[in-house]
Amino acid sequence: MMARRFGLWIDGAYRITESVEAIFNPYTGEVFAEACLAGEREIDQAICAAVKAFASFRSLSRGRRAELLRGIAEEIRRNREELATWIVRETDRRL
Repeated sequence: MMARRFGLWIDGAYRITESVEAIFNPYTGEVFAEACLAGEREIDQAICAAVKAFASFRSLSRGRRAELLRGIAEEIRRNREELATWIVRETDRRL
């Protein structure tokens, strides 16, 4: 099975880096995914993006911020089966 590569999400864009870390099942030793690692450049870009996003986010009303956070919670609920599968594979725990 080909390992899935997870990139970085920085400033609204998905990034793939050369440097990766293997994610493996601790029981079987199977590498089932790779996580891209951020270098100095990606870290600087992520910090700049976070500062910019915070300035925008804090100008929103409490109601709008709550609405956005509820949207994130809904996406997590909608994808809970896939998320649970990845957590089980990474920790070798059963649900």
